[in-house]
Amino acid sequence: MKKLFVFASAILMAAMVRADVNINLNDFQIEGDEDYTEAIVNGDVLTCTYELGEWAAAGVKFALDNLEGITNIVFDVKGHAYSGTGADPQWIAFVAYLKDSEGIRWWNEAADLHISGEDGLEWQHIEVMPEVELWTADAQHACGDKPFVELGFMANPMYMETSGFDLKNVVVKVGGTGLNEMKAAKAGAKRMIKNGRFMIQLQNGRRISALGADL
Repeated sequence: MKKLFVFASAILMAAMVRADVNINLNDFQIEGDEDYTEAIVNGDVLTCTYELGEWAAAGVKFALDNLEGITNIVFDVKGHAYSGTGADPQWIAFVAYLKDSEGIRWWNEAADLHISGEDGLEWQHIEVMPEVELWTADAQHACGDKPFVELGFMANPMYMETSGFDLKNVVVKVGGTGLNEMKAAKAGAKRMIKNGRFMIQLQNGRRISALGADL
């Protein structure tokens, strides 16, 4: 029995250290003017279409549950053919951002993401971590100091555009809760045997088996 409790503690610790979030594409909300932006999910692909003026932005967003310890955003994206007012080649920047509990949005400008040109119209596998403030300079804190409440994806064309993008396989990578939080969660967990079955009850009321499965 002692070995079982040791094993269960190890499982609990592993669960606290990493808990990546697979985004359900059906939970999207429109980011931008809903009169000019639409989205639909077909199978495992979300398709967003838009009609935008130059350097306007629109897309989709997903709520996050005060996530901390985010290390990366992983997703696949490809652009659609476009028609607009500008001369070729046209540039459609693609913005992947995180919004924190203070309302500050963060992105990775250096990643230089786009959904135009030959490569932009093919599936791209992207791994990126937002790190600088998006289009504002209001933050009194660094990226990651506050929990994140929203994940968003936006097209940002340099000319007036009618186009769209496809999105799939969206995952938020979480590195961990930190040592103090992990210790607190482990200390607050209750280990019990009910009807001859070993289980662990976390502080949030969630019950898991020795293998980490929800009960």
